[in-house]
Amino acid sequence: FDLHPARAMTVQASQDVEVKTLVEEGFMSIGRGDWRGAARAFQRVLAGVPSDVGAMNNYGIALLQVATTMQESADPVDVSNAATQFEAAILSLREAVRANTDHPEPLYNLVQALLLSGREEKALALLEMATDADKSQPHFINLHAAILAQLGQYGEAKSMLSPIQAEPLVSQNLLKIPSL
Repeated sequence: FDLHPARAMTVQASQDVEVKTLVEEGFMSIGRGDWRGAARAFQRVLAGVPSDVGAMNNYGIALLQVATTMQESADPVDVSNAATQFEAAILSLREAVRANTDHPEPLYNLVQALLLSGREEKALALLEMATDADKSQPHFINLHAAILAQLGQYGEAKSMLSPIQAEPLVSQNLLKIPSL
């Protein structure tokens, strides 16, 4: 299943000049697809402002992208080390969810990290924390359907996606669901 991209957040602590420079460096790295560079930048932001939810979230999604790249690598060492990166991403995203329940981004990203690391049951349980308004968003619906499909619940996944099949990513995912 194709997933919508992980969702970055604004970093609130970017009033400090040094922190602001690191935040800009992190977002520039994301723009270039340099996920390791983004992770380093947001890790340095967190060293200065450990309670910033946006920095926790962005550090987590950078680590998630590094883990996903490692998992898909042809290098067996990268593949075996991907689990460590997933763990670090999950820890950072879990802290972001704990620190701030007002924004859906950390929860979406955490559920995605759990799914991509092979923890479908935990991902499905955690998805229940989302508000009804968030659960009705296409990226949440698609993520929920991806979890169900991974668990072999193809009929339920298909029925979730059908109402939003006009969205290109969703229509591609519908084609990937085995016929029942």
